[in-house]
Amino acid sequence: MISSPIGGIHSIKLLNAIPCASLEYIKSRSGYHFDQQLIYECPCLKPALGMVYHVFQAEKVSPDDVNFFFIGDRTPDVQTALNINGTGILVPFENEPREHQKVQSLPDQTNIHVVTDCFHAARYIHSKVSS
Repeated sequence: MISSPIGGIHSIKLLNAIPCASLEYIKSRSGYHFDQQLIYECPCLKPALGMVYHVFQAEKVSPDDVNFFFIGDRTPDVQTALNINGTGILVPFENEPREHQKVQSLPDQTNIHVVTDCFHAARYIHSKVSS
C-alpha cells in the first residue's frame, strides 16, 4: 500500500496485495473458482481493520491524527469507515440496488454519505477537509 499526499489529503492505493477470500464471500460467488490456498479469514478483509492499520503504520500516523474517509460500492466498505470512526461514502452501482438499503440499516448514519459517482465523493471530502 502506498499513500501520496494531495493537497493535505492522503490518497491510498493498494499495490501487490495478496488476494484472499472469506468462506462467506466464496459461498456468495458460486459460479467462480477460487484457489483453495487463498480462502481464509484474513484480518485485512473489510470490514476488519487490518488493511487500515497497515496503512496507518506505513504512514506513521494514528487514527486520531487523520480524518478517515472510505469510498466504496458495498456495505463492508462503509462499515470499515465506521469501525475506525471515519466517514463511509457509498457509490452504489445500479446492478446492486440492495447495497444502498443495507447501508441505510447501519448505525450512525451521520458518518455515512451516499453519492452518485466518485467525482461527487471527492467533492464531499473536499468540502469536509477544507472547512
